[in-house]
Amino acid sequence: MVSSIKNLTPEQLASVIMIAANTGLSEYHLSAIITASQQVLKTRQQFGDK
Repeated sequence: MVSSIKNLTPEQLASVIMIAANTGLSEYHLSAIITASQQVLKTRQQFGDK
């Protein structure tokens, strides 16, 4: 089962980024994950979701 990035906690998002960085993901893909994570956190902050 695939989990949506929108459903991850901030701690889980950080873990995904760390795992991606440590497994040799390309800079492009790592940047995409970071950008998506930032957007999720920003949206949560705007709407008060945690």
